[in-house]
Amino acid sequence: MYWRVKTFISSVGFIIGIFLVTGSIQAQSIHPALTDKHTLTLGAYDLESDSKVGARRDGSDAGDIELEDLGVDKDYVSWMLGYRWRFADRWALFLNANTYDVDGEAEISESFEYEGNTFEAGLKLESAFTADSYIIDILYSVYKNDRAELMLGGGVHALDFDISFKGTAFIGDESRSETVSSDDLLAPMPNLRATGFYAFSPKWSAQGTVGWLRVNVDDWDGDYAFLNLRTDYRFAKRFGVGIGYQITDVDVTYSGKRFEHTYDIQYDGPTLYLEYGF
Repeated sequence: MYWRVKTFISSVGFIIGIFLVTGSIQAQSIHPALTDKHTLTLGAYDLESDSKVGARRDGSDAGDIELEDLGVDKDYVSWMLGYRWRFADRWALFLNANTYDVDGEAEISESFEYEGNTFEAGLKLESAFTADSYIIDILYSVYKNDRAELMLGGGVHALDFDISFKGTAFIGDESRSETVSSDDLLAPMPNLRATGFYAFSPKWSAQGTVGWLRVNVDDWDGDYAFLNLRTDYRFAKRFGVGIGYQITDVDVTYSGKRFEHTYDIQYDGPTLYLEYGF
């Protein structure tokens, strides 16, 4: 939790600091991103993760499971898709989506429990984990000139988790028994967001986005934080290419009637993307 709050405060301070420093600079040109009504972004992340999950039945004290210990890959190349609609001079709608999808196989050395099923040590385990992310935000431009823009707002971040475990016991080369568990959970979480943009020239710009919120409503308890820094180059009026880096931290608990589901996920990595504005 400390990391999330510290990152949020530091990042917002950094973004606002840019505008305090650059606000007195005389504008020389207008970057297309400051006037484009529509902007489409398509790219890919090279992510490295640290993920723990748990599904406890009827108040069981079973602990969370470190997916890396079960042979699940830490690295994954994920796609991302973004859209911005500037429906007024100072208002914009943002839609973003990306996915994180990893799997693995291993012979487990320690027993664990998931959704009331026990996977005994020695089983050959097949694991698969997907975390799709969908974000919708509305932001207002609190500061804007010919070079820079600072937008604040919020919206909803929907996280779609899907996880499955299949443990198989062998005698020689023959399968003797199987233990299977699967879980699919959609976690809608509100979020706050700040994004700052600065154009160094009509073609070259930089942008920083930070989001964070903690929520405890009904059966949901969790917090979500992310930081995205990127820079891009408009090699044509409508088209640009860019690189960036993203850090995401999600901690969600859902307490149902019989099950308690927990997801503690951190992933980060560089981004390569194409941009089209019109």
